[in-house]
Amino acid sequence: MDIRDERMHSVGIDAAWSESYYFNFVDPITKLAMFARMGFRPRDRWADGLHVVYLGGDRVAFTYGRREIEADLTKYDGNLSVGGLSLECVEPFGHWRVAYDGPAQDIADAAILLERSKSRPGGWFRPVTLSMSVDFHGVTPLHYAASGGRGHFEQSGRVTGEIAIGGRTYRASGHGVRDKSWGPRDWGAGVSAARPTTRSSAREAAGPAPFVNWFSMNFGAELALGGSCFRAADDVMATTSPTGSPRS
Repeated sequence: MDIRDERMHSVGIDAAWSESYYFNFVDPITKLAMFARMGFRPRDRWADGLHVVYLGGDRVAFTYGRREIEADLTKYDGNLSVGGLSLECVEPFGHWRVAYDGPAQDIADAAILLERSKSRPGGWFRPVTLSMSVDFHGVTPLHYAASGGRGHFEQSGRVTGEIAIGGRTYRASGHGVRDKSWGPRDWGAGVSAARPTTRSSAREAAGPAPFVNWFSMNFGAELALGGSCFRAADDVMATTSPTGSPRS
């Protein structure tokens, strides 16, 4: 583990360079769950924050925000905030705090998020105020998938805290995972010849075409696992075997 990996890295030359922080958890008793991702894109000069709280059944609270940033990401060490979402490193590799305070969309049926915004019917969400503060304590060492100038690591942890929405406060206690990534992240990558090949045209495609599918599962402090698969040039989603050859 390199303590510098908890902070911002030197920005590479790739136009799609990104540095991101991600947290999730599930409370097995209350079924309360959350994920939050904050990404910094210095070449595009903006950062964004996506924050979703699962409130049981199909109900979710959804938030998204952006802010303008400068090209030198080291200026944002200690200032990890976008909109109402903020991240604080209390102890490197040991304790992080994830907080949100601001407006949110209270959505009764999260399936509506699979539809494009212009196709959603009126009244598909209820505007509310969301207030949340949870603490993530690492319970495992870091698992590095890559390191150095382009890196990614994950860590399982225990999460406790409170989430207040619509006049009701929930206590949260569960386990989850966090990750940190830095390097080129072009979500239009991996497309086939039949799909748009530029970043701008990829955003105008007829439907979503994710470059990567990723999941994590936690079974308390003793067991956690995850997996991912990537879209290849032939449009097939495939994992990578230990020898490095793709497999569907």
